[in-house]
Amino acid sequence: METTLTHAPPTALALDTPLEPEALRRLDAYWRAANYLAVGQIYLYDNPLLREPLTLAHLKPLLPDKLVAHKQYIYRYGQDMPEIRDWQWVGKGEAGARSTA
Repeated sequence: METTLTHAPPTALALDTPLEPEALRRLDAYWRAANYLAVGQIYLYDNPLLREPLTLAHLKPLLPDKLVAHKQYIYRYGQDMPEIRDWQWVGKGEAGARSTA
């Protein structure tokens, strides 16, 4: 069975010609906005558009620092850190963990 094209394939984009200054400006603005929003989702609880002065209350705690410390503790002592060792996961559908201590 032979396949026949019913329309012409899209023409190739000429990569050897530079973008117009306005197109380049808009592409750069889009790129910066997308990166800004991604960083805001990672590091901020609230106020991503900075409509009020940024405070420590807006920032999420840096969990990776605790993960590194936990991995180093396990490597050194072969067990979980004491504050994590006695955790029990709560029932189905409930988020988080609680300590029995």
